[in-house]
Amino acid sequence: MRACPGPDPFDPFLDYVTARLVEDTHLWARTLFDEREELGFGLSYQSLTRNIRTRNLRPICQPCRTAVDRPNAVIPHAPGDET
Repeated sequence: MRACPGPDPFDPFLDYVTARLVEDTHLWARTLFDEREELGFGLSYQSLTRNIRTRNLRPICQPCRTAVDRPNAVIPHAPGDET
């Protein structure tokens, strides 16, 4: 007989992560991890990114969705230069 799994340790952070990603679609998961770690997030960075991915928490950015002819990631540039 399998034991019933306990509560999901990500659940207390679900609303916050969802709200932050709705607020900024391009927010780095590393930033979210740092913010959550200060508030007691006991899971790994990989667990955070897996939960974001499997729960489809990151909204689709329409301008980036169709960007096939330009860089759409962080690119190196001098401070103050337009990217």
